[in-house]
This record gives sequence, C-alpha cells and structure tokens, in this order.
Amino acid sequence: MLPINTYEKFAELATLVLKVIDNLLKNPDEEKYRQLKLKNAKIKAAIVDAVGGVDLMKAIGFKTHVDDFGVHSLRLSAPDKDGNARKNKLEEVRDWLQGQLDAVKESGKRGPMSDCILQIKMSNALTYNAAFGCKETMQEVLEHVQQCSRIPKERRGDMVLCSNYPYVEYGDDLLAQTVEEAGLMPRAQLFLKREMQQNTTAAFSEDAIKKAARLKEDRLKREKKVADKKKTREDTKKQREMAIFAFQEDRADAAEKQQWKKRAEEARLAKEQAELQKAIGASNDSTEAEQPEEQAAEE
Repeated sequence: MLPINTYEKFAELATLVLKVIDNLLKNPDEEKYRQLKLKNAKIKAAIVDAVGGVDLMKAIGFKTHVDDFGVHSLRLSAPDKDGNARKNKLEEVRDWLQGQLDAVKESGKRGPMSDCILQIKMSNALTYNAAFGCKETMQEVLEHVQQCSRIPKERRGDMVLCSNYPYVEYGDDLLAQTVEEAGLMPRAQLFLKREMQQNTTAAFSEDAIKKAARLKEDRLKREKKVADKKKTREDTKKQREMAIFAFQEDRADAAEKQQWKKRAEEARLAKEQAELQKAIGASNDSTEAEQPEEQAAEE
C-alpha cells in the first residue's frame, strides 16, 4: 500500500514513524509514547492521510481505540516482562523504514512512487488499491490480488481480471502481458469476476432458457403496454385539439350570424323609420293643401 503514495508523502510518513519508534525504544514504559491521537494535525497529515499509514502502525503493534469522549487514537499495549520481542520487531521496522527513506532522499525523485496504481473491485464488493511496476505481468497482478482478497482459496482459481472500457478479460493468453503492454499505466480500474468454465452448461439448461423466454415475453408485454398508453394519450390529445378547433369555429359562426342578424335588424328599423318619415311628410302636405280651401269658403 505504501508505494501508492508520492515520494514526498512517504518521506513525511517515514520520518514521523521513525520518530515514534525511537521514542518507544528509548522509553518503552512511558504511556504517552504509546498513544497517538488521530486528531493531532501532524499525525493526521503524516499517518492518517497517507495510504497504508494506519496499516503500517498496526503492523508495528498499534490498535485503533475510541475513548468515552469519542476521541480516536492509535494505542500500543504496555510491554510484557520480556520486551525483547517487541524491541526486535521495532528495530527491524526502523531499519527497513530508514533504508527506504534514505533511498528516497538519495534518488531525489518526486511524484508517484510506483509506475502504475490499480483500483480493483472484488467479487465480494470490496475495493482494493495496489501499486505495480511497469514490467510486472498481469499474472503477477492476479496472484497478488488473489492473495490479498478475502475470497476462499478454493474459489480463487476461477477468478479472472477484467477491464471495463474497453472490456477485456485477462485470461490465459493475456496473463503474460506486462502492465505497460496492457495499457494500464499510470492508473486504471479493474474488476475481478468468476471465469465461466466450459463444463458449466447447467447455466444454459432448459429451465434457464424458459426463464429467459418468459422474461423476454414479459418485457415485450410491458413495451406494448407502454406503447398503447402513449398512443391513447396522443389520440386523446388529438381529439381534444379537434374539439377545441370545432368549438372555436362554432363560436366564429355564431358571432357572424349575430352580426348578420344585427345588420338585418338595423336595416329593418331604418326602412321602418324611412316609411314613417314619408308618411308624416305626406300627411303634412295634405294638411297644407286643405287650409287655403277653408279660408276661401269662409270669405
């Protein structure tokens, strides 16, 4: 897990862990050196944030602990009467870690420590991150993943590594490829699945075929039902639009008829008014003609 880090992050982690180990070797009975509070900024940045940092501390002997106030920490139990075993283990880890740190400083390298980082999804829904060199083969990757997985040993032989985009199964003919040849650098995501064996014809038994046919029939029925509902909605919408259009036409016709009626009524009233005025005019003329005759008779 440690090679997944950058050279800078590994140097930060190694420096702090070496300091912790030195304090434990010098003061094995001091409880304050056997407890690391994870909320401490330096510890969080160097150990918690580093990939594999907490696992390294657990390898030394530390265990995660949560006190009554919910404070998370790493604790190392008190040494037994014969503390030589712990001392030897701490010295071994210190020497190895110091050697790795010296090599990193001498190289002067920066950036990722490994050529390739793979994220592998197991068949049991777990995700595993691992670092590999560019010349390591897919066979070595598969063996490493099988050893680190929690899959029972009797099932590991049936597992095969696959990639999603593009979909590739790294079977027997591709296991000799290097990580670089497989095009997985610098980062890639794989998943582990169970390889289909040639003798597993039971998966394609008559019951399975019938079930597949039944599922297909159900799917077609659902699709037909959806299509029918869609057609019904479209027909209803069309009928509604036609009804609205017809209603609008009826209203237009009714308004036009009303206008014609109004005009006809106005014409009728105008005609009656004209006839009335004509009749009044004729009556006035007859009255004026009769008045001279009456005056002459009186004289």
